[in-house]
Amino acid sequence: MRRLAALLFLATLIACTPKVVEEIAAPDEPPPPPPPPVNQAGLSPCQNWNGLRNQEELMTAHVLYKDNLRLISAYEEKEDFEMAAPLVSEAFAQWKKVFDQAPAADGRRPDHFQDGIYFFDRFYLESEDNGKKQIYVDSIKTLYLQMAECYGDEGFVYGSMGYDFYYRYEGSMDEKEIYNIYKRSMDAYGDKPSDFVIPPFTALLVNGVVNEEIPSDEARKYVERIQMGLEKGIAGCEEKGTCLDWQTINEDVGTRLGYLESVKGFYDQDYYKKKYLFQDLNFQDCDQLSSVIGRLRWGGCSLDDPDLKPLIDAYKNNCYKASEPAVTCRSLLQDGDPKGAADCYLEKAEATSDAEKQAQFYLVVAKIYYGEIKRYSLARQYALKAAKAKQNWGDPYMLIGKLYASSGPLCGPGRGWDSQIVTWPAIDMWTKAKKVDPSVTAEANQLINRYAQFMPAIEQIFQRGYEVGQNFKIPCWIQTTTVIRAGK
Repeated sequence: MRRLAALLFLATLIACTPKVVEEIAAPDEPPPPPPPPVNQAGLSPCQNWNGLRNQEELMTAHVLYKDNLRLISAYEEKEDFEMAAPLVSEAFAQWKKVFDQAPAADGRRPDHFQDGIYFFDRFYLESEDNGKKQIYVDSIKTLYLQMAECYGDEGFVYGSMGYDFYYRYEGSMDEKEIYNIYKRSMDAYGDKPSDFVIPPFTALLVNGVVNEEIPSDEARKYVERIQMGLEKGIAGCEEKGTCLDWQTINEDVGTRLGYLESVKGFYDQDYYKKKYLFQDLNFQDCDQLSSVIGRLRWGGCSLDDPDLKPLIDAYKNNCYKASEPAVTCRSLLQDGDPKGAADCYLEKAEATSDAEKQAQFYLVVAKIYYGEIKRYSLARQYALKAAKAKQNWGDPYMLIGKLYASSGPLCGPGRGWDSQIVTWPAIDMWTKAKKVDPSVTAEANQLINRYAQFMPAIEQIFQRGYEVGQNFKIPCWIQTTTVIRAGK
C-alpha cells in the first residue's frame, strides 16, 4: 500500500513539474558532454559561464534580466511605475542566479557588477529602513571592489565608487576611506586623472591636509598630479568639445588648492611668486603692496630676495611713515606673520574704548583670517564683533556674505548641491547688510544678482525631497539655518 502511495506521489510530482524536467536524462544514462572549451586568454580571471554544464541556462537568465531592465526603463520613462515594479523583483532574481554562478558573465564585460550596483542602488533609495540601507550600501561597495579585481580599469571603477560614496550615499563612509578610494583611482590614472575624479578628490585632499590627517609630502604628490591633469585636460579639450567643463573645473580646483596656502611651508617660494607677482601690480597701492609682500614672506622669501626687494623699496618710498614705530600690526603682516598681525589688531580692539575704532580693528582681524589665514569661522566671529561694536554698519555683514559665497569649493567640489547651497546664507547676509546700512545697497544688490543664478535648480530641490520656502541648515563650517530658494 505504501509503495502504491509513493508511486502515485511521484506520478503527481512529474505531472506538475515544468516541461523541462521531462527532458533531463535518466539517471542510468551518461551526463551530456560539457560545452566545447573556450580560450580563456584575455578574459577576466573571475568565474565566467564558459564551459559550465549549465552555460545555456545562465546565458538565458542573463538575457532575460537584461530584457527586463530595458522594459523597466521604458515603463519608468512613461511614468508607468505600476508596470515597472514587479519587473524589478523578477529581474533581480534572474540577475542573482547568474551572478552567483558566473559573476564575470562571458569574461569580457563587467555587466553583472554594474547591474548589481543598479539594483542595490534602487533598493537603497526606496528603503526607509536604515539597517537595510546599510546592507545595500555594503553590497554596492563589495561589487565595486570585485569589479576592479575582475576587470581592472581601476581608474574608472574606483573613481565611480568614490563618486557614489561622496555624493550619493552621504554619511555611509567616512571621508578618509573615500579619500583612499579616490587615491587608488588617481594612482591608476597617473598624470591623466578623469574630470569627474579631480574636484571631489581635491576637496577631500585639502580637508585632510588642513585637518592634519594627510601628510604634506603625500598631498604635494597628488597636487602635482591634479595640476598636470588640469593642464592636459585643457590642452586636449577642443578636440573633445569639453573646454567649458575643464575651464570650470580648473577655476574651482584652483580656488580649493588655494586654501592650502594656510598651511605654512606647503607651497614653495616659486608658487607664491608665480601667483602674486602679477604684471599689473600697482606700486602706488599701499594695501596691495603690503598684502603681496606679506604673502611672499609667508611663502619663505627673504627680505633681500631680488623679486621681493623692489616691492619693499616701493612700500618704503610711497607708504612708510617715519612717525610709525618699527614694529606695527601692518609690519607683522608684511613680514609674513598674519597670525601675529591679527593678534596685534585684536589687542588694539580690546584696549580701546572708542566703539568706532574697535569696530574697525575687529573688521581688520576678520579680513586677515579670511584673506591671509583662511580660517573662515574665526573671520565670521570677528566680523560679528565688529557689527556689534558699531551699530547699523553694513561692512561686516558684507564680509560674512563673501565668506559664505566663497565657501562653495570648501564645502563641496565647486559645483553641485553642496557648493550651491552656500549662496542662500550669503544672500541672507547681503540682504541684511543693505537693510541696516543703505550705503552698501549698490554693492549688495550686485552680489545678490550675481549669486542668485547659482542657487540650486528647482529640480535639484525636489529630487532631494525638499520644498522651496522650507527651512534648511547649511552644513560644513557655516552651520546656520536659512530658507530654500530656487535659482532662475
